[in-house]
Formats: sequence, C-alpha cells, structure tokens
Amino acid sequence: MSDTAKKIEALNTILNASLAGTSPTMDLAAVLGMLEAQRATGIFRAREGASMQCKFYLRFADGRIVKVMGGATAVDVIAQMLRSKELYWNFKSVPNRPNGDIDESLTGLLLEAMTQLDHDVRDAADGPPSITENLSRPPVRMGAQLRLVTPRREAG
Repeated sequence: MSDTAKKIEALNTILNASLAGTSPTMDLAAVLGMLEAQRATGIFRAREGASMQCKFYLRFADGRIVKVMGGATAVDVIAQMLRSKELYWNFKSVPNRPNGDIDESLTGLLLEAMTQLDHDVRDAADGPPSITENLSRPPVRMGAQLRLVTPRREAG
C-alpha cells in the first residue's frame, strides 16, 4: 500500500470516529475516564507521532476495558500511551459489545499505570531502592505496607 493510500485510510478512520484528538491537546486520562463514565462501547485506537499505523487498541464494553493490544498487559498499554509525547487517537462506537477476556475498570488501570510511571521516574532519578533500605524504615501510618514498597522521599 502506498504512503498516500495509508494517509487516506488514516484520514477516513479519523473522519468515521465518534471522538478523535491528540494527547498534547487533550488529556488522555480525562478522555479515557469520560469513556468509562459514559459507559461507552467501542474501539479506541492510538498511534504515535508521524506513524500511520495504529500502535495501541483498547476495546470498551459498557465503559470497561475488555481487550487491549500493543503491550503485555492493559496497564502496560495505558502506561505506554501516557508516556507518549505525541499520540493521535480516535474512538469509534460500535453497536455490538466487543468480546474480550479482561473486563477491568479503567479507573483502576489508570491508577496502576500512573503508579508505574511514577516508579519509572523515581528509578531514573536515583536508581531503584534496595530491599534492605525499604525494610529498615518503620511504617509511619495507614498504608504502611505501601510505604515499605515505595518509601517516602526526603527533601534534600
């Protein structure tokens, strides 16, 4: 398929979409949250930068994610999309409920993906903490188990 044909196909996909946008312009987490709140059923496609090929697919059924493509897990796919500097996406409603094997709440997946991104930023800044460093800190308040895994950073 020629480059022109690919561009026309990509344009037709966007024109037939129920909703379309870019991540620098619209907050991706807010758009996905809106699809969940509206109990949307359809297919969310995303591509990075100048690429004409869709890299990520999310299938929604009644606002829940039922299938993903583009990563090992649903959390990985959402985290990769959130990491992307330039993401072009579209959502197309479909009349029939897409089948899949996940059936997860988008809010939970977004929280896990954002936690993964936060860990990536922390690890890039000063490397991963050692297990003994985590265990040597006493729990401070509710959520102590989480604090053992992700220690609070001291200002300094």
